[in-house]
Amino acid sequence: MQIGDLSRQAGVNIETIRYYERIGVLPKPARQLNGRRTYSPVDAERLGFIRHARELGFDLPSIRILLALQERPEASCEDASRIAQEQLEAVESRIARLLLLQDELARMVRECKRGKVSECRVYAPLQGPYQPDTRNKPDPCDLDNQFHRLLRSCFSAPHELLDPFAPPVGAGTVKDLATA
Repeated sequence: MQIGDLSRQAGVNIETIRYYERIGVLPKPARQLNGRRTYSPVDAERLGFIRHARELGFDLPSIRILLALQERPEASCEDASRIAQEQLEAVESRIARLLLLQDELARMVRECKRGKVSECRVYAPLQGPYQPDTRNKPDPCDLDNQFHRLLRSCFSAPHELLDPFAPPVGAGTVKDLATA
């Protein structure tokens, strides 16, 4: 199959497929005499694995390791389990931060008196430049800075999630598997 067929079958953008080839998580495909890429069902399965792993939030170095481990079916799954556990913890942490954000937004809406904008509680945490809290312990009364910190923690993402064409970062403790 050609790259367009693979793209449609796997639900992955053509440029993303090319990027995965460049960084080595998807092998370079065979080429026809006219230079067009030709993909096998194995390539489609591997791309499906990568896509599903990305949907679950795994970063590319972790996916690289998981793919390398998959090629050694008799090896221990300890590393795969560790990678999945780390991702679960990251998701749980993000959910906790999002729940705090939800509470803060609900409080802002609840406290709004639906009067004048100049007195509106929705604007108070959002107005003015962000002032980072440099003290060791945050002030529980400093709701504006707490709100800004919470927003930043909820919406910060690994560089590669913001830019799908960013080069991958270090591959962790079993880097040798990832580059093999």
